[in-house]
Amino acid sequence: MDERARRFQGRHGVVHKILVRGTVQGVGFRPFIYRLAREMRLTGSVMNNSEGVVVHLGPDSPVDDFISRVRSEAPSASRIHEIEVAGDQDGASQMIPVVGFHIVQSQNDSSFVTGISPDIALCDECQAEMGDPDDRRYGYPFINCTGCGPRYSIIRSVPYDRSSTTMDEFTMCEECQSEYDDPASRRFHAQPNACPDCGPSVSFVDDQGNLRPRDSALEATREALLDGQIVAIKGLGGFHLACDATDRDAVERLRIRKRPSNKPFAVMLPDLETAKKYCDISEATASVLEGTVRPIVIMREAAASTAQRIAAAVAPGSDRLGVMLPYTPTHHLLFDNLEGGQRLKALVMTSGNQADEPIAIGNDEAMNRLADIADAFLLHDRKIHTRVDDSIMLDPGDGAKPIVVRRARGFAPYSIELSQGANHPHVFAAGADLKASFCLAREGRAVLSQHIGDLQTDQSVGFFSDTLELLSESCSVQPQTIVSDSHPDYTSTRIADRIEAEIGGVEPTLRVQHHHAHIVSAMAEHGLTGTVIGIALDGTGFGSDGTVWGGEILKCDRTAYDRIAHLWPVGMAGGDKAALEPWRMAISYLHFANADFGALKAWSACDGAPDEESLSVVAQMLQRGVNSPKTSSAGRLFDAVAALTGVCLLNTFEGEAAILLQQAAERCRTEPSPYDWRTGGQKIDTRQMIHQIVSDVDSGRDTSEISLAFHKTMAGMVSTVASEASDRAGLNRVVLSGGVFQNVLLSRLVESELTSRGIEVFTHEVVPSNDGGIALGQAAVAVARHEKEENQ
Repeated sequence: MDERARRFQGRHGVVHKILVRGTVQGVGFRPFIYRLAREMRLTGSVMNNSEGVVVHLGPDSPVDDFISRVRSEAPSASRIHEIEVAGDQDGASQMIPVVGFHIVQSQNDSSFVTGISPDIALCDECQAEMGDPDDRRYGYPFINCTGCGPRYSIIRSVPYDRSSTTMDEFTMCEECQSEYDDPASRRFHAQPNACPDCGPSVSFVDDQGNLRPRDSALEATREALLDGQIVAIKGLGGFHLACDATDRDAVERLRIRKRPSNKPFAVMLPDLETAKKYCDISEATASVLEGTVRPIVIMREAAASTAQRIAAAVAPGSDRLGVMLPYTPTHHLLFDNLEGGQRLKALVMTSGNQADEPIAIGNDEAMNRLADIADAFLLHDRKIHTRVDDSIMLDPGDGAKPIVVRRARGFAPYSIELSQGANHPHVFAAGADLKASFCLAREGRAVLSQHIGDLQTDQSVGFFSDTLELLSESCSVQPQTIVSDSHPDYTSTRIADRIEAEIGGVEPTLRVQHHHAHIVSAMAEHGLTGTVIGIALDGTGFGSDGTVWGGEILKCDRTAYDRIAHLWPVGMAGGDKAALEPWRMAISYLHFANADFGALKAWSACDGAPDEESLSVVAQMLQRGVNSPKTSSAGRLFDAVAALTGVCLLNTFEGEAAILLQQAAERCRTEPSPYDWRTGGQKIDTRQMIHQIVSDVDSGRDTSEISLAFHKTMAGMVSTVASEASDRAGLNRVVLSGGVFQNVLLSRLVESELTSRGIEVFTHEVVPSNDGGIALGQAAVAVARHEKEENQ
C-alpha cells in the first residue's frame, strides 16, 4: 500500500474494491453504476479494465446493498458472471474522490477474461427519436445509445473505449460530446455516439457508378429495390444482398447469381404483426424475434396468409420461412419510408458473399467481390472490424423457445462457464471444418467464436485467423493447450498444428474424437459433470477405428468415452460424393440389405435421377468395395430413405434431403407403426427396415406415411439402445447432440421415448448441435482432463 492510500485509510477507514466480471463493457454498465452510486449517495469511482468493471467505494459504504442492487438492476444486455469484493487495495485512495462519485479513465492489463458485448439491436427509445421530426437525429441511420448499437463488430481491442473501436475516426461534435459526458443522458459514455453533423454517413452507388450521398441514399436504395434490383447493403457485421421478397423475377435472379441451389434465403419483415401474417408464431418465438439479438428464426409458414405472397424462389420446396425483424436504424428507415411514397413489404436479406466465402465487410471489398451479383450498393463509412453474420434459430413448433443453429450476431462472443475451478491452462480449441467456429478457454470460462463458415477457401481461413487474433487479445488468452478434431485432414486440425509449431513449448495438440466433442458440448452448455449416455447423430465424423462415424451411442464423461453401439456401417459409394447425391446412399443401403431394386422405378419422374450407366457403376463399386468407405452415419441413412422415397435424389445444399424428408413426415395425417429393426452386438441392424420401405414404395404407400414411420423407427432404435445402456450402467441422463438433431420431429420423438422410461434428457439450446458447437466440447474435454490430472 502506498503512503497516500495508507494516510487515506488511516483517516477514513477501509476502501472497498468491487470487481464485476462478465459481459459488462459496451452495455452501459459504467453509467449504470454511476447513477446507482449517486442515487445511494456513495463516494467512489468506476472504470473499465481487462478484468471487467472495477468499482471503488469509500469507507462505511453499504457494500452488500450496493451489490444486491447491481445484480438486480443491471442493464439487460449485460451478463454478470462474478462479483468480487476486497479491501485494503494498494493505491485505491487514488480512485476515491473527496466528494461524489466519478467515472475514471480505463486501464488495461492481462488479467482475466473480459466479456465483450455482442452487437445489440436498435432500442425502442432510439427508434422513437429517429422517427421524430423535431429530434436532431431524425432519420439518422447510425443512431445508438448505451442500450443498443454496434459493439463486437467495431471493437479493435479492450477495454471498450471509443479509441479502441472503429469510431475513433469520428470526433464528436459539441452536442454529442455533451451527451457523452452527461450522467443523466442515455448516451453517457456510449462509445459509438454520433449524429448527422459528426458521425458516419451512407451513400448509394448505382450500376453505372453514380453516387447518391447521405440524404438521398436511402430513398435511392428503396427505389432500386422496388424496381426489382439487387442491392448490397452494408450493415452491422457485414453486407447483405437484398431484393424485394415479393418480386419473383428479382428473387430468381438473385438465386441464379449467388448460388445454384435450393438453399432458402432469409426474409426481413418490417414488424411482428406483419410476420404473423406469414408464419405461425408462438409467444416464445415472438419474444426472440423482438429481442435484442434479432436472429433469423426458421418457422412454419401460416396455412392461410392475407399478406402479399413471398416469392416461391425464396425457399423452394419448403414449408418453412426464415424471418428476422429490422435490427439496425438503416433497416427500419428502409421500411418506414419517412419521405413518403410506396413502402417495401418484405426483403430477402441473405449474406453478402459468394458461395463458401465469408461475408464482405469493406466497401471496396464488397464492390469487387459482389459486383457479379448486386446491381447497386448502399454503403457507409463506419468501418467493420470483425465479420459477424446473422444468427439463426429454429422454432420447434410446439410453443417452446427457439433453439440456436447458427451462433453469431447477438450471441458471440458471450462466454460460457466450463468449470468452477479457475486453475487450468489457457485453451485454444480449433473446432471442425464445416460450420466452423473455435473456442478459447481461461479460468473456467469459454468464449465460442461467431460462426466462421466452412473452411474451404483461403478467405474463410483468413477470417478464422483474424477472429482468433482479436479474441485471443481481448480475452488475454495465450494458448498453452491446443485441441483439434481427430480427423487428420481437417483444415482446422492443420491450423491447430500450425499454431502449436508457431508457439513452441506447449503440449502436443490434443485430438478429441468428433462425437465425444458433440456430447461434451451439450454437457458444457447444461453444466453437466459425471457420466452420461450420449446419442450423437450427424453426417460425418472421423472414428477411432479409421471409419466414418455418425450414428453413435456413447457412454462418456468430459474426459473419455466408450462406444456402446452404432448404426451398422454401410459403404458410401463415391466417398464424399455420396453426401451430395443421396441416390448413391439409397443404392448402398439396398446393396447392404440385399433388397430388391424395384423401388428405383419411382425415380423416373424425379429430378436428379441417375442414368442406367451411373447405377451400374455404383453397384459395381459397392460389390468390389472400391471407393466405398464404410460409414455408420445417421445423416447418410436419412439421405438414403429420402432418395428411396423419391423425396430428394440430389442435395443442392447440406442437409436438404433430410429437411425435405422431415417435412414430408410432418404432413402425415395418420399414425403409422414404426418399421422393424434389431441389434447384432454393438451394431443396430436396419436391413429389415430397408426391405419394408422398399415394399411400401413399390406398393404406392403415401410418402408422408413412409417418412413418419422412418422417423419413429429411428427414434425407437436410438432410444431403446440408449435406455438399455443407461440401465446397465445405472445412469439416468441421456444427452442428444449432432446436426441430425436439428430435425425437431426426430428430437421430440426421442425425448418422448426416453422421458417415458424415466430418463432425463438434455438437448442443445444456445449452442448449435451441429459442428458449430464442436469447439466448445473440445475445450471442455481439455479443461476436464487437466482437472482430472491435477486431482490425481
